[in-house]
Amino acid sequence: MPTPATRTPVRIARGSYSNLNGSVSDLQDGEISYAEDQNKLYVKEGSSLVALTYTPASPAFTGTITGVNLTLSGDLTVNGTTTTINTQTLDVEDKNIVIGKVSTPSDTTADGGGITLKGASDKTFNWVDSTDAWTSSEHLHLLDNKKLFVGTGSDLSIYHDGSNSYIHESGTGNLVIRTSNLYAWGHSGEDFFNAVADGAVSLYYDNVKTFLTDANGITVQGPEGGNALINLYADEGDDNADKRRLLVDTNGDFYISNYADGAWETDIMVYQSEVRLYYDNSIKLQTASTGVTVTGTVSDSKGNLRSIPMNTQSSAYTLVASDAGKVISISSGGVTVNNSVHSSGDAITIINNSGSDQTITQGSGLSMYNSGDASTGNRVLAARGMATLWFRSSGAAYISGAGLS
Repeated sequence: MPTPATRTPVRIARGSYSNLNGSVSDLQDGEISYAEDQNKLYVKEGSSLVALTYTPASPAFTGTITGVNLTLSGDLTVNGTTTTINTQTLDVEDKNIVIGKVSTPSDTTADGGGITLKGASDKTFNWVDSTDAWTSSEHLHLLDNKKLFVGTGSDLSIYHDGSNSYIHESGTGNLVIRTSNLYAWGHSGEDFFNAVADGAVSLYYDNVKTFLTDANGITVQGPEGGNALINLYADEGDDNADKRRLLVDTNGDFYISNYADGAWETDIMVYQSEVRLYYDNSIKLQTASTGVTVTGTVSDSKGNLRSIPMNTQSSAYTLVASDAGKVISISSGGVTVNNSVHSSGDAITIINNSGSDQTITQGSGLSMYNSGDASTGNRVLAARGMATLWFRSSGAAYISGAGLS
């Protein structure tokens, strides 16, 4: 290398950067100094030390490059097989990360792509081409007050397969389950619910069908070895062991009960061919092969059927429809029987509750036959006499009794 004829020697100063910078006035312009604590070269320009840098146009490195900090102001392209980043925090300003970018991307090249989180076992979220879906190896947990939106609008549709089976919630809040077969299995795989394509619904217990709805109606049967077909209970919140309200069993027995404090207080029971009605743990009506037995009184709208109700009158009285089945006790003024007031089969008894005669007047259009002589017309009921009227029709009645003339 030729040496210029006129040249100024360059001296190199050594020391720490602080010492060199503090004595910069002692250096000449263009003089090079070496900062031992930084392992860098500086050149004096005016009153400053300027670090020497090397900026080649197109640098090419081979081998391993090791550095402490690296700041790039341009793009970084890494060509290789594996990129390893050993850092606790990775900050990416870009909000969109593209993976699986190859020259000709397709669902096949994307198959299996996704994210793997290392743990006791790998936690993965991958695209599976065969199912055309993102697949998670773990549960998905939405926190409280968070929602899962599927599709657009307010509809939620979860499809099962190509047969268009799905669970759907419409915008009106209705839940629709559409499937050719819907099963809900028990823990053992035996007890389950089944809704089939033709609309039938079956409930099973211990792998035995106990309830069925189909075109024939509703069928209920007890499990194998069991007795009860239908058994309904009500919880009274006490210590009663049996709170049965309705029971139908395979023996033909049928119960409707009000069970409280250890007693069947109000109960309807059909026991084989016998029917019983209870009140306060006591049989009030019972049917058997010998007939019907009633305990207590039997009443209708007029009262106890074992007694005849009485209508007491102290002045002239005209019979009304509600007098049928009663005794009219008259003490003065007599009784008038009008046409088209009573119905066929009605019966009324008249008692003269006085010491003088009372007249029973035949109303216009009515035929009141005396059973003693077949005559019609008014009748006289003697003191303390009793007569009974029986209506064949609304316009014809028969009368007979003691003290009647």
